[in-house]
Amino acid sequence: MYTALARWCIRSVHGRGHVRRGHGRVNGPCTMGTPAVYMPCLQPVPVFTDTGCNSVNGPRCRRPVDELLPSTDEECDEMKNIPYQEAMYLAQSIRQDIAHAVGLMSRFNTNYGRAHWSAVKQILRYLSKTRGAENVTVVACCSAAGHFIPPLVIYKGKRNKAEFADNLPPGSCVAMSDSSYITTDIFVQWLHHFNQHRVPGKLILLLDGHASHVNSIDVIDLAVSYNITMVCLPPHTTHYLQPLDRAFFKPLKVHYDNACRTFLSNHPGRQITKLQFGSLLSEAWGRAATPGTASNGFRACGIFPLNAAAIPDNAFMPSTASHTPTKTTPTTFAMLHPTPKISRARRPAANKTTQKAAVLTSPAYRRSFTDKLESSDNSKKATTERRRLFKAKKLATKKRVTGIRNLKFKPPVFRDRSPQTMLHQ
Repeated sequence: MYTALARWCIRSVHGRGHVRRGHGRVNGPCTMGTPAVYMPCLQPVPVFTDTGCNSVNGPRCRRPVDELLPSTDEECDEMKNIPYQEAMYLAQSIRQDIAHAVGLMSRFNTNYGRAHWSAVKQILRYLSKTRGAENVTVVACCSAAGHFIPPLVIYKGKRNKAEFADNLPPGSCVAMSDSSYITTDIFVQWLHHFNQHRVPGKLILLLDGHASHVNSIDVIDLAVSYNITMVCLPPHTTHYLQPLDRAFFKPLKVHYDNACRTFLSNHPGRQITKLQFGSLLSEAWGRAATPGTASNGFRACGIFPLNAAAIPDNAFMPSTASHTPTKTTPTTFAMLHPTPKISRARRPAANKTTQKAAVLTSPAYRRSFTDKLESSDNSKKATTERRRLFKAKKLATKKRVTGIRNLKFKPPVFRDRSPQTMLHQ
């Protein structure tokens, strides 16, 4: 039994921000790298360096905010040497779109503690890594026995260069797409890749309801030819039923973030591009893709060994409306991340339905999917015919109106019947 999942949460390119500072009319402004700006601000106090603050119990936590503030004279004197306000100014100057998080933190300018300083460092680290970032899709797959399929990495772009595959985990392959997301063609490529590394024999492949998995007859036929039974998980349940979500992707992201931090610390002034992504992913993949992690994921979901009690009872309860207070205290940087989203009115997508749980390779699903495609084609043909008739009718009406407008009326000829004219004729 295998499970596959594509995630878009791993960032590949971590660019550097910049701060423009004026030097008068003669020299003009100069551009300065973000690390060169904020690192001198973080270095004066050794105990508060840039390292060692992966997770921060920041300003908003279950404890009262007063407990985070300095209480003794020694703590107050210690925090006086921390360049908190300077770091806040740098965070606001580097990126204007982070002003919401900076605003929540700025209320502690007069009295701040260790947690607030750690949260500000998280903001500065985030700003230094997200300038010009580019997403990468990593398609991962593992079995209940602990066997991992080499990943498929999808970069954004048109041309697939050979150096993009350098230092990737052994057996990995690379694909390109316009949005760095998985498509039906790329999923077909992954099925060929999966068939080369899987255990021989008949197997079950667990998938989510992504359109690239369920909306193609070619995918179903290819899976049947490879003796693969594809099962689509119920919608909105992958946080409980997807083994990769339960046990693998969190440690993978943690190890990848640590590898990126180490690379940036050892190579100051450089940025992570597609050429360095392979080595960083290999380091994180080697630490996260262990047999125990895969087995624990299937066990946590209750899939293998089969255990219906693995899913708690509250997971089956209907959702309840939650009340969000208007005034909140600041939080950890993970909860502030990254900026408030601007709500925009969006039109609902036409004919977009949620894929239900089903065995995608079963004859019943294939028959229903074929009927759906035929009805869709007939509906498109009927719509096209209606549009053609409407355009023809509109064109005929336009021609008739134009003909009436362009009709020329000749003025009548009145003959003079006077006696002189008659004699002349």
